[in-house]
Amino acid sequence: MVALPRSFRLCLCGALLLGCAAYGTAAPLRFDGVPFEAQTLLAERLDVAADGALVIDLGKQEPARIAPWPAALPGHLGAQYVTLRRTMHPAGAIQSLDLRAPRAKTPWLRMTVNGPFHRELLPGYFLERDAGGNIRIDGPAAAQPVELDKPVRLRERAGHCWQFVLLEARIPQATPGIAQEAEPRADWYLRDDLGCRKR
Repeated sequence: MVALPRSFRLCLCGALLLGCAAYGTAAPLRFDGVPFEAQTLLAERLDVAADGALVIDLGKQEPARIAPWPAALPGHLGAQYVTLRRTMHPAGAIQSLDLRAPRAKTPWLRMTVNGPFHRELLPGYFLERDAGGNIRIDGPAAAQPVELDKPVRLRERAGHCWQFVLLEARIPQATPGIAQEAEPRADWYLRDDLGCRKR
């Protein structure tokens, strides 16, 4: 057996530890401080903090925090109209964030935490699960399979395109003979897809 140089072994151990730490620190998306009443406000500047959270100043009440902010989304957002909503449900509150540029008429980002399946994402598009537990988006054309952190392009009838990204799915295990309020839930976002052109 060939002995590896000590420096190579140390580098290899360090890389393995770093990989384990990165995997172990992955945390589900959380919305904290979202008001009970839907609220829209103009934030003069939005930036992701060093701890990976997007902090939204709500004025007289505690700020809202969304963490960890998805790495695929911009970290420096500038001025934005922010809409925060919380909808109470026995299986847990559904919380959402919309971001819209000051001169735009529609949001460029729609994010949902603890969203239910069978929900309309966009007109004609629904998040679903099949009998085997696979997640898909049913739409005007064929169903599209969905994987974690893999963008799926959706095109509205008017030609506007979005990227749907599933961040996490929580599927409770059923116990025969025991009723439970838990139901499948998911976290996702829809992002304006500027690279999509109407054909």
